[in-house]
Amino acid sequence: MRYKLCSVCGKKMIKKYRGYELTSYPPQRPWDWWCKCGHVEEGGVDRGMTSGEFYGRLWEEANR
Repeated sequence: MRYKLCSVCGKKMIKKYRGYELTSYPPQRPWDWWCKCGHVEEGGVDRGMTSGEFYGRLWEEANR
């Protein structure tokens, strides 16, 4: 889901990162749904790639 409708004003909310990164492996970045009217709803967490996933993708790309 790329956008979510604001339950207060009905406009599209956007994904806004909370401004910190969790020190897990792989790193995780928490985010919320944010609307310019000031309404915020809990979003989720984006997970980064491990080094194995990163190099696996590079290898797959090189071998297409």
